Amino acid sequence: MIYGLTNFDGNLRKKDLSHPSRYNTYRWAGLPPGPIASPGADSIRAALYPASSKYLYFVSRNDGTHHFSATLVEHNRAVEKYQKRPFRRGPHSQISVAPGDNKQAYGKGVS
Repeated sequence: MIYGLTNFDGNLRKKDLSHPSRYNTYRWAGLPPGPIASPGADSIRAALYPASSKYLYFVSRNDGTHHFSATLVEHNRAVEKYQKRPFRRGPHSQISVAPGDNKQAYGKGVS
């Protein structure tokens, strides 16, 4: 999608979804005309030989850095802190679900 946009600033907008580029797979069936997001040699090497780490999850802190987590519960707290809380619009704007927990906690923020 973004490969066909001129002056892309990092934010995809609703109007962009109607852009007539062949890279816009919302408008055109099938694959785009060329490769997109092709990984470099370092990325392929990292996938083949991953570093040994306890961390399974990461989330952007929206400042150019990331928060890494070892558990889904910790990750969900980080998502709440760095992604949801700064953009929250009301007391019931998100739903938190923990693994193995069939209950949904409405409006219960995680800190």
